[in-house]
Amino acid sequence: MCCAMASTSMWFATDCVVRTLEWDVPVLENVFLRSALSIPTLLLASWLLGIKPILGHLKSAPFLLLRGLVGSITWISVFGALLLIPMGDALALLFASNAVVAVTARLLRLDQRFRWFSYLGVACSLLGIIFITRPPLIFGGEGDLTPKRKLGIFLGLLACFGVTTLFLVVRFIGKSEAPITITLYLPMVAIVISGVPLAFGFPQAIVWNVRPFDMGLIVLYTLLSIIAQLLNARAMQLSSATLTSTINSLELVLGRVGDVLIFHTVGVTALAMVGTGLMFVGAVTVALGGGRGKEGVERSAASRRDSGSRAGEAWREAP
Repeated sequence: MCCAMASTSMWFATDCVVRTLEWDVPVLENVFLRSALSIPTLLLASWLLGIKPILGHLKSAPFLLLRGLVGSITWISVFGALLLIPMGDALALLFASNAVVAVTARLLRLDQRFRWFSYLGVACSLLGIIFITRPPLIFGGEGDLTPKRKLGIFLGLLACFGVTTLFLVVRFIGKSEAPITITLYLPMVAIVISGVPLAFGFPQAIVWNVRPFDMGLIVLYTLLSIIAQLLNARAMQLSSATLTSTINSLELVLGRVGDVLIFHTVGVTALAMVGTGLMFVGAVTVALGGGRGKEGVERSAASRRDSGSRAGEAWREAP
């Protein structure tokens, strides 16, 4: 339990790092720099662990590349959502992936267990999304749905469905490849996806004179992600995956606390607070309902923050 709580706290710290960076370093440049730090770290770890072949087997190449592609898009989407909308809103949309993965696994018959707790969790998650996005069709008028907020919500939902896709991709890969090999493909693909647009100054020009403080935050983000991933894996070894996933859901609450007490974010409404509460209940009940089973929970928790993970956290798999 202590390991799970520590990893959740560290992932919350990485969210705070992204918010602190704001737009001082463009999102794609942030992803590029983190990928550049992650690749040698993972290659060194693979060499020390004696993993061969480091880049995986040829038969798995299409799925590994797809994992890297979807993970990169999810990662960029998470960063964008965290910068465009309140942190609590972004995390809530990302944690909706718990319910989406559970429903997807059920529809595709990847998991036969789907008890009433699972249905309750999916319903709470859906209501939470409605309260957070506050669609005009239900609440009337445009309200606070500015273009910036609309884009942030879109990126949050894109990351949510990206996590679901990653869950399916990892299921196809199975145990034929080492986890560190699967993880390596995220920064390998991300450095290309982010580097090519940056070379043309799209959508923002490269910031060549990155402040030492900002570079330090990016390094801190990478280190915290590595430690958090290791602690979370250890937590799943020492306790049930369900308990670990439930504790990870506390990041939702921490995100909202961060909005109010740390960043003093404007636009955190009572409806958003209710939505966060519903999303937290939904994430916990989906885990307790066993909608994904132990293996599914482990994979979804690992995949949520590729973004990186949030997520996924798929999300949290890359350092």
